[in-house]
Amino acid sequence: MEPAWAHAFLRRTRLSDADFEGDVLAVISLISFSLRTGKPLPQVTPCPLLNRFMERRHGLNIVHEESEEDFGLPKVLSEETLESLQYMNFCVGLSTAFSIMTRLDKLMVAVKELVGERYHIDGVGLPLHYRRGRGVEMRTPVPTLPESNAS
Repeated sequence: MEPAWAHAFLRRTRLSDADFEGDVLAVISLISFSLRTGKPLPQVTPCPLLNRFMERRHGLNIVHEESEEDFGLPKVLSEETLESLQYMNFCVGLSTAFSIMTRLDKLMVAVKELVGERYHIDGVGLPLHYRRGRGVEMRTPVPTLPESNAS
């Protein structure tokens, strides 16, 4: 990827943002530690990463409209840009980075379930009413009245 496209990619994905990189590394370390030791994850984690990954909405623009730097790239998508090999590489990189953040968030939920935790991470996973039941459903028993034989 040409340097201008690489800079735009790093800016758009926040992979040049030290705070965001720290959050990603923290999630990987927390997951690794929890899987290795079987200990629960802390209640406060940097997840969901995807929310911060997509902090600025770009729409179809290559560089954010309000961005001071455009790296010499077109700000508006054109047919010529769509046919550019650099733009195609840029898009594949964005899709890959998006998938990595999504999978790290889902992995955090899976690890929480593996170590016995049951609380929700806002914005990650499906709402409970969309999930398929697994195993035995645990509910508070409802007392039933004994049937009377009034005959």
